[in-house]
Amino acid sequence: MLLNNFVKLSLLSVMLLALAACNDDQLSTVQDETRLLKRELAEQRQAVNALAERVASIEDISIPSFLVSDITIDITERMFNPVINGGFLMEVKGKSLPDVVFLELEITTKAKGNEHEYSQNVIHRFMPGNSKENHVDFVHPLQLHKVKSSDIELTVKPLTWYQGHQVK
Repeated sequence: MLLNNFVKLSLLSVMLLALAACNDDQLSTVQDETRLLKRELAEQRQAVNALAERVASIEDISIPSFLVSDITIDITERMFNPVINGGFLMEVKGKSLPDVVFLELEITTKAKGNEHEYSQNVIHRFMPGNSKENHVDFVHPLQLHKVKSSDIELTVKPLTWYQGHQVK
């Protein structure tokens, strides 16, 4: 009986060791999978951070500023329809601007205080900087006669700008 108990105890010990060994294999497999998943998660986080930085750099298009210079205003007296012939150079400034900017402008001329006012909305294509291609010409009707160029007040108001792509 003692031998029988000893065999049973030995058999039980072997079974427990075998069971423990199986559990260790399963435990090490789970630990390996956990390490692998943590490594993959870290790599995905790095990839997401890299994409976020790239998107931030792509979206880093600055808001342009616009400067009007070289204003010319000439009045052409016609019999019943005098007109204002004018022009100006638009300078586009800013960091990381697109190659082409489309700008909606409100061009307003006033004569002799507020006796005459004419406004016109136009969309023009501009290049960054003060390129000669950024020259804008306009013609406005004038309801008054005997007005001098010095009596004309020009207002150029940028309304909306659009990013464009140059077709060559």
